Amino acid sequence: MVTFRALYWAFIGVFVFVLWPHENIFCYHLGEITAFIHVFVEERTIPKEKITAKKIAEEIKALPPVKEVFIVTGEWDIIVKVFVEDIEALGKFVTDELRKISGIKRTITSIVLA
Repeated sequence: MVTFRALYWAFIGVFVFVLWPHENIFCYHLGEITAFIHVFVEERTIPKEKITAKKIAEEIKALPPVKEVFIVTGEWDIIVKVFVEDIEALGKFVTDELRKISGIKRTITSIVLA
């Protein structure tokens, strides 16, 4: 005899593992590294161009490994969520792409362990 509880949990299992987008549930993917990069912005005004956190966030959002970008209050100005293949790819992304964006003062990277 199938109980209501069994049907309920079967529905939840199908919903979570089939219908729901996995990257929103889990912080990691098999063979990938998830990292959060805390970005410190140096806002300044150049005669023809004003550099703001919003402009920098939009530029960061266009980079391939970036999944989410948040402008936040507190110690950091922007938090970036990225999925990369390995540590080497993360290092290349931070040093070769992210830190070269005008207005980024410094970054701190946190790698998700679980």
